[in-house]
Amino acid sequence: MTAPPTVLFICQHNAGRSQLGAHLLDVIAPGEFHATSAGLKPADEINPVVAQSLQEVGADTSAARPRLVTETDLATADVVVTMKPGLQLPAPIRGRH
Repeated sequence: MTAPPTVLFICQHNAGRSQLGAHLLDVIAPGEFHATSAGLKPADEINPVVAQSLQEVGADTSAARPRLVTETDLATADVVVTMKPGLQLPAPIRGRH
């Protein structure tokens, strides 16, 4: 069996937009993708309003923690979605974007 494609969502702090993207993809297409998210300057925690909104649509955010995007993330993701224009990424994107 082939592993599902990895979709990486990136925003500045990985506390709002990128968390929304990754969790919503899991809700609308469970098991079809490996959704992940990261940021350039990660916040200490996911935005509580975002977490509450995601929980209302069935997303489990209990393990969600903002994290730093890495060169490996950019090299191994099949699809990269930047949630804000002009982000200064630490390496080139190798997958589709």
